[in-house]
Amino acid sequence: MQRLKNRQFIIDIEMIENISEMVKILARFPDSVIPLIKELLKPIEQDDCWKFSVIIDLIPAFSAESQELLAESIRRIIDSPTDGEMDCGVSEVASNYLLNRQQR
Repeated sequence: MQRLKNRQFIIDIEMIENISEMVKILARFPDSVIPLIKELLKPIEQDDCWKFSVIIDLIPAFSAESQELLAESIRRIIDSPTDGEMDCGVSEVASNYLLNRQQR
């Protein structure tokens, strides 16, 4: 059985039926997930498609307080994106995310 493990939670991947269900589950564990997202959003990480999905789907599911913990990482992508982040549209979705967040 595949499992997504972290110190504070274990999720059976087989029980997750779709991406929106996974987002709802992960959003309940911000203390465990946010440090992983911060690592993912660093410029040295090259999985830009994953960055794109996390910014579009997962980060907005967090509370405003939890989202604020990721603001510096999002701003870095907007202000100084890597070539890969630009090519995959990560910088664009980061800008749209921040704009939508500011309008709330």
